[in-house]
Amino acid sequence: MGTILEALRLSRSSEEPFTRKEDEMPRGRRHTPEQIVQLLRQIETDTASGKKTDKACYEAGISEPTYYRWYQEFGNLNLDQAERQER
Repeated sequence: MGTILEALRLSRSSEEPFTRKEDEMPRGRRHTPEQIVQLLRQIETDTASGKKTDKACYEAGISEPTYYRWYQEFGNLNLDQAERQER
């Protein structure tokens, strides 16, 4: 067993440390303000019809904390205002 652990240790030491390279894609998806407002309206419609917020967020493809963060930033905007807003 000592040889397996030794081989594992050697293979890890030769690898680069876990750092993000500049040429990699950024984490997560970027949504435009228009897409965010549309998702917020869709979730509001779903919750008004009796669906729970976590379920509506899951079906929309976003997390519940993201929904509440976006709601604070974009909740009172309509689609035209969102198009003019820059992020």
